[in-house]
Amino acid sequence: MLTLKRERSRNLDNVKWILTLLIVLYHISYMDVNQGNDYLFFMFIKNFGDCVVPAFTLISGYLFWRNVDSMQVVKTKMYKRIYTLLIPYLLWNIINSLMFRDNIDILHNIIFWDSSPHFWYIFMLIVYAVIAPVLYYVYKRNVLIVFMVISQLVYIFIKGDNILHSRFIWLLYTWGGLCGVMLPSLIDKMEKTSKDNKVYLACGSVLLYLLLGVFMSGNDISMGLKVWLYAVRGILLIVGMFWLPLLPFGKMTDFKYSFWLFAIHYWLDAYVESILWRHFPPMQYQFLTWMVVIVIGLILGAVIYRFMPKMFGVLNGNR
Repeated sequence: MLTLKRERSRNLDNVKWILTLLIVLYHISYMDVNQGNDYLFFMFIKNFGDCVVPAFTLISGYLFWRNVDSMQVVKTKMYKRIYTLLIPYLLWNIINSLMFRDNIDILHNIIFWDSSPHFWYIFMLIVYAVIAPVLYYVYKRNVLIVFMVISQLVYIFIKGDNILHSRFIWLLYTWGGLCGVMLPSLIDKMEKTSKDNKVYLACGSVLLYLLLGVFMSGNDISMGLKVWLYAVRGILLIVGMFWLPLLPFGKMTDFKYSFWLFAIHYWLDAYVESILWRHFPPMQYQFLTWMVVIVIGLILGAVIYRFMPKMFGVLNGNR
């Protein structure tokens, strides 16, 4: 019987760290009205970020389901999500409701994540934790898996304003979960890949990622098809980054600050960029904002962890 052991992968933790840093960059706005080359570069970053979210979603689904072989394991993981997802979701929405919103209708902000727009992703993970017994029933029956595959292909014909409005992201979680059920040792095998194969796989993934990006930017593609291409690019992004050297600060902190940075970055992005964009050209203020937010976020997290470790643990989901 499989257990909950070996859920952590240093390589995958590193990928999640890099994706978190890219999410911080993605949420920096373009404040200049002159839409020249800097604007085109900014839109490239946005396009890149649209692939980060699918990558994160696939990883989340995979990690939840990779070691599940019984309903008892599902229940154990559901219980764990109370501390890692639900409590941080509630607390961060309450904090942000009190600090950053004129409307302090906390219940409304919690239900619709108004005070923490980026926490829609955590809300999605909570929903999937709640319905995990249903997914377990589906994953364990091949006939229902076939039905799930066929039903989700309809997204080719569904259009939305962007990848988030289409809610295709929600379906990607189930695909990550299906991969975890059917290929639970995939990450272990990737970690044991030979050096030459790592180079071929990583370089090939990056090349395909870039070629798909060029194809998508140069053609008028419906959102129904575009979301699938984003999903493919998300997979390529994971493979392309999987064998990168561990980030120094991630390695030193055992990667426990990635969720913290995700939780705190949204309004910090907005505050820092509102100051810097007045004094620097677009590309400069975007990258300066990115670096300043990362530094402030990590320092603030380290200080709270040092002097109020229990509070940090609760806000950070006991990571």
